[in-house]
Amino acid sequence: MLQLILGGARSGKSKLAEQIAKDSNLEVIYIATAQAWDDEMRQRISHHQTQRLDGWRLIEEPLYLADCLKQIDQEKQVILVDCLTLWISNLLMHENSNLQCIECEKLLKILPTLKSKIVLVSNETGLGVIPMGEITRKFVDESGRLHQLLGQIADKVVFCVAGFPIWRATMNWWLEACKVPNAETKQQAEERQLQLTKPTGSLSVLENVAVQLAALQSNSKPNVDKPWITIFAGDHGVMAENISAYPQAVTRQMLQNFATGGACISVIAKEYAATLQVIDCGTVGEAYQYQGVERHSIAQGTANFAQQVAMTEQQCQQAMALGRESVEKAIAQGASIYIAGEMGIGNTCSASAIACFLLNEPAEQLTGVGTGIRADQLIHKKNIIQHSLELHKNYVENDAFKALCAVGGLEIAAMTGAYIRCAQLGMPVIVDGFISSVAALVAVRLNPEVRQWMLFGHQSAEYGHQRLLQELNADPLLKLNLRLGEGSGAGAALGVIKLACSLHNNMATFAEAAVIGEKV
Repeated sequence: MLQLILGGARSGKSKLAEQIAKDSNLEVIYIATAQAWDDEMRQRISHHQTQRLDGWRLIEEPLYLADCLKQIDQEKQVILVDCLTLWISNLLMHENSNLQCIECEKLLKILPTLKSKIVLVSNETGLGVIPMGEITRKFVDESGRLHQLLGQIADKVVFCVAGFPIWRATMNWWLEACKVPNAETKQQAEERQLQLTKPTGSLSVLENVAVQLAALQSNSKPNVDKPWITIFAGDHGVMAENISAYPQAVTRQMLQNFATGGACISVIAKEYAATLQVIDCGTVGEAYQYQGVERHSIAQGTANFAQQVAMTEQQCQQAMALGRESVEKAIAQGASIYIAGEMGIGNTCSASAIACFLLNEPAEQLTGVGTGIRADQLIHKKNIIQHSLELHKNYVENDAFKALCAVGGLEIAAMTGAYIRCAQLGMPVIVDGFISSVAALVAVRLNPEVRQWMLFGHQSAEYGHQRLLQELNADPLLKLNLRLGEGSGAGAALGVIKLACSLHNNMATFAEAAVIGEKV
């Protein structure tokens, strides 16, 4: 993960970089490139030193940055370099006139190979006043050239103005680092479980859920008091192949049913006082306005993936961004846990095709009846999927994002984006059934750190779900043979999670109840 943070003098770029490093909850190594040639620079260096957190390791390296990075590189750490423009000026002033070219080339080669999370800070010199003179013009030119080359390989580029970051999410924004669960609150929760008036481990999964949630919420007494449920909807072009028991028009009809409170997930949301958000990612039909439905029509559904790719890469990114924005909205409104549900007639066909690509298995192994199709329709559905796997295999190869583009759905892409953003911002997720688990697997393939933020609500009756859960190393909370979708199984599991939190938080300890807690 490589981030480049640019800005003018006193723009807030260093403060932002330090906050990113702090929020990572990883070990931080701070590489300072400045050299104190005068009193003013000594004051600047002193100011930056006061901003660094205790415990950060400091390395001063004014010249040989690439060698330094290679030497200290390892997983699960952040390396913050502040700043590149001072580094370039040091190189330009060196007696070896070729050193700047040599070291910049070495840096560009080493960065993509590093296992550490790298944050680079640099001044955007091209926007300032450029003094006349050969060396100053060369400094501006070389800085700008390096920034452009870094921008091409960076996962994220940020420009700071007046203390505010302006983000440019790259095509692979999903590679941004995820939050790390809090080990301290996990330990506190485990210690509390040992003190509660019960034999250790006697509440089994309920204990594990409470401890896991304590780590994810950084709270030794976790809660799910403000659940957030988002339903993402989208239509599927593969419906032209007659692979569903219901007509495509049902997708739109159910959107209104969600919003007016008549759907299963609507009742579940009301039962648990959850916020219910309904997003139309792209359905077939004329423009409409349903109260309570957010319409973001990326396309009139996907294309028929039995004939062409379902989505362009741009459409897929747009759909993933809808999921990202939903999570950001949920967090801004104080949500405590997130559920993504889906609606899209034909989307089990899409989900099965994605799963086949990701698991490298034939359609026969991962295709079920979906909404309840007949035996002859199931055979036809499997044939359509198998044909599509052959059609797109050269495009997809082993790329999860391209699998999503080739045979996915807008709502599945949105869920994928939502799961990734939850992990990046530290929001626990309850994953629903077969289709949601496919989106979860795509998210984990794109960014493996996402997995630790997931709880799995249930094992559905849909054929192939057990295989997905196995791949995700997931132990679902419930097995009720549901196959509705909508986030319904995750919503049902919300009650179990709520109970787990209540027991963890409200049971008496041995000391409080004056009960002997030691075995004889």
